[in-house]
Amino acid sequence: MNILFFSRLFYPHIGGVEKHVERISLELIKKNHEVTVLTEKFDNKLSSSEVINKISITRINPGGNDWFKKFRIWKNVWKNRKLIADADVIHVHDVFFWYLPFRFLFWKKKVYVTFHGYEGDSIPGLKAKLMHKIAEKLSRGNICVGDFLEKWYGTKPDYVTYGAVEVSSIKYPSFVKASAGRQVLSKNKNKLKFLFIGRLEEETGVMEYLKTLVLLKKDRYKFKLTVLGDGSLRKKA
Repeated sequence: MNILFFSRLFYPHIGGVEKHVERISLELIKKNHEVTVLTEKFDNKLSSSEVINKISITRINPGGNDWFKKFRIWKNVWKNRKLIADADVIHVHDVFFWYLPFRFLFWKKKVYVTFHGYEGDSIPGLKAKLMHKIAEKLSRGNICVGDFLEKWYGTKPDYVTYGAVEVSSIKYPSFVKASAGRQVLSKNKNKLKFLFIGRLEEETGVMEYLKTLVLLKKDRYKFKLTVLGDGSLRKKA
């Protein structure tokens, strides 16, 4: 199967979405699928087209962040429309507006979307909610990375994921033991160490973390919490 991913940024750019798309691509390639990533050229030194670890990468250069940028993106996607025509499946990571005009030109094309998180640093407004709803309605299915997307955007997910790790690279500390195929915490003298980094605002979920720690404390787990951040909820927290 020929799969085309849309992602605003991709390797070698560093970030959660970038790593997500890279790892998913590698897993699909193991299953003998062909994967192409259409992404933004964030550095002029990068090639416009190359293959890395069997992942075909096509980079477009839409210029600066101004009101006309979306039109330059659509123009660049149009130049690469053969990628859409040749794809069996289109999967868009967040940037559904990149594909929006082409959804109608390639009406029968199978298209899916993954919503990864917030745009900006405030609670989503009407515009952000509307774009999520349009993407939801115009795709055949969606994946939400976190249940919070349903709460803050009104998106109805077909699947919810919470990210992933490479289990083989994890060294579990002594206070973690295996039980019935899952990981549980052992109540011994070792302290759990929690680090929260971020803004102390409603949308970061800091109060939910603290409520969870209260439950752990009541259950006699020993832990230490360090918070690096500030915000309007500081006094309440």
